[in-house]
Amino acid sequence: MGLEKFDILEEKINQLAEKYNQIKLEKDNFSSQLKKKENEILALQEKVNSLEGEKEVFRTRLDKIISHLESTADNL
Repeated sequence: MGLEKFDILEEKINQLAEKYNQIKLEKDNFSSQLKKKENEILALQEKVNSLEGEKEVFRTRLDKIISHLESTADNL
């Protein structure tokens, strides 16, 4: 009877160890995915910043063109 209980305990410990290893592997996978997503976010933030800068440049140039056209139209 004592050996049966020991066998049961040993089996439960083995199951617990397997579950721990499975959860650890899942955690590592999720950590890797999180890192990739964080890098994607950083890249997209840089792209947005760049596009916002370009937009400002275009807006400034367009304002100058409009101003030039208005002054030309006033002289006609």
